[in-house]
Amino acid sequence: MKKFLFTFASLVVAHFFVLSALANASSAPERGFGIAANSAWNGQVLPIRTIITGFYHQGMNQIDLGLGFHPFIRQEQSIASADLNYKLFPNGRDNPLNLYLLANLSYIYTSRATFYPARYHYLFLLGGYGLELNGPAGTYLDTNVSFGGFTYKKDSENPASSYLDAEQFFKELGSTVSLQVGVGYRF
Repeated sequence: MKKFLFTFASLVVAHFFVLSALANASSAPERGFGIAANSAWNGQVLPIRTIITGFYHQGMNQIDLGLGFHPFIRQEQSIASADLNYKLFPNGRDNPLNLYLLANLSYIYTSRATFYPARYHYLFLLGGYGLELNGPAGTYLDTNVSFGGFTYKKDSENPASSYLDAEQFFKELGSTVSLQVGVGYRF
C-alpha cells in the first residue's frame, strides 16, 4: 500500500509538470539560465544544508538542479545531497514580488562514524509554496516552505539482532516539512 501511495503521488506530480508545460508552450516565453545559493532546513535531517544550484527558466516555469553540502556538521558525520526543483509561477515573474508553486525531489546521504557506523540514504518528495522578491539586474531573493513524504535506506555495522536486517527503500514512509531561503541571479 505504501508503494502504491508513493507511486500515485509521483504520477500526480509528473502529470502536473506535463500540463503546466503544455499550457505555456503556446506563447513565446522568456528563456535563460541562472545560478542560486540556497540554505535549506529539513525536518528529518537536522543539519542546515547549503545548496548551490543551476537552473533553466522559460516563461512561467523554472527547473533547478543543485548539489548540497553541510558546513555545520560534527566531525564524525558526513552528508551530501542532490536536489531537483520545479517552480511554477502562475502569475509570471515580471512583478517585484512573485508567488510560485514548488515540487521538490531530494536525495540526501549521511554517514555517521560512531562506535557502530551507520549510513542513511533519504529520498524526499515535497510540494510547497514560495515567494520571490526581484532585485536589480536579474537578482532575486527567494523563500519557500514545503511538505511531503520521505523514505530511507539504512545500512549499519551494529551486531545487535535488531540492526542485522538493513532497512530498504519504501519499507518505511514518513512525512516532513522543509524550509528554504536563497539568493539567485538570472542571466
